[in-house]
Amino acid sequence: MMRFWKISGLGLLVFCLLYAGAALDLSAIPLHASQVAQSGVPVYLRSDGGHLDLLFPVRSPQLDWTQVFPFPENAPASGHTSWIAIGWGEKGFYLDDTRPGVFPDPVTTFRAASGLSTPVLHIAYVTAPVVNDTCRFLYASQAQYHKLTRYVLQAIAPDAHQRPQWIAPPADEGPYVAFYEAKGTYSIFNTCNTWVNSALKYAGMKACIWTPLARAVLNKYPV
Repeated sequence: MMRFWKISGLGLLVFCLLYAGAALDLSAIPLHASQVAQSGVPVYLRSDGGHLDLLFPVRSPQLDWTQVFPFPENAPASGHTSWIAIGWGEKGFYLDDTRPGVFPDPVTTFRAASGLSTPVLHIAYVTAPVVNDTCRFLYASQAQYHKLTRYVLQAIAPDAHQRPQWIAPPADEGPYVAFYEAKGTYSIFNTCNTWVNSALKYAGMKACIWTPLARAVLNKYPV
């Protein structure tokens, strides 16, 4: 039995080293480095330290996001929530452990790492963010923005009537936050940050070859 645990521990160590090496190496290699639009639709990339979100104008000639994700009924009407933040991730991370600084329980962590979990889309109506170390401003061309929005829409897991399936948020979430059922499989190879990076790749915008790291994506768009 001791031999089994030693071999298992060594195997886990080797895997962690290979994973970390792949994350650092592939994160450093840029894709579409020359495809940086100088005008078009404004977009933000914003991280809370763990999750990376895409921020779009709530309304634009291309799409009115309130027609996809309705403005929360109980939220105070505000003309200042002119941006929508959209993220994708593991349901337990978003809904079960929402307090800052609280690490998810072991069951949630194992389920997420192994690909046995269910993903959700995290939606928040927000004010224009401030560009800083954890937030970047960029432009998407009309064609790029069309692909970005299509990527997000394709991630929605619709109900029988082809409508997004709303999930009741935790009680401590703000009035401008909502969650919806999503397609895909979350794992250590396909994290919330990998999803945003893949959206940029899909749109032909500057991105990493592959990364699970929010910082790696932000670094492709220096302040």
